[in-house]
Amino acid sequence: MHVEVMYGMDTQHLPILVTVGSGTSNSPPETIRVVLRDTAPRATTLLPSSTSCRGGLPLNIKRKLRLKRRLHKLWTRTRCPKLKKELNGLSRSISEAVRDYRGANWEATINRAGESAKNLNQLCRQLTRAAAPKCPITDRSGVRRYDAKTRAEVITEHLAEQFTPNPPATSPNLQEHHA
Repeated sequence: MHVEVMYGMDTQHLPILVTVGSGTSNSPPETIRVVLRDTAPRATTLLPSSTSCRGGLPLNIKRKLRLKRRLHKLWTRTRCPKLKKELNGLSRSISEAVRDYRGANWEATINRAGESAKNLNQLCRQLTRAAAPKCPITDRSGVRRYDAKTRAEVITEHLAEQFTPNPPATSPNLQEHHA
């Protein structure tokens, strides 16, 4: 059995390709592609998604981002130069709005810190706090697995329990067909 992690796919879960090799002539095809729609949600702990690690964006910027995504999809279908110009202008305005929002947010954070050692220490701890890892998978003992190799092993074990090989062919017609 060979497990390959499929990076670069736009999903919340980490898709894998499981290649099952068998030595009998009346077995299923050599390569089985397994889609983890049923198994991954049961073994995955979902973490809340956010647009940034320091808090969400204001509603007006989120609306502009939705509009930008819709315009980009429309432009990829039509390749209209007017849409591209509008899309580029919207991208610039979103960048400026995010930069202004982040700058104002940072200024407010600095002003809140004050000059006392306690407030500065709290601010430093908040700024250096590590981000939570994405979608860990738990193994049988309940231990969370974060790296790709152990996640793939946990999923492989789960799939090995779920799938069983086909029974051998009993009729002469089936044996001739598989030979």
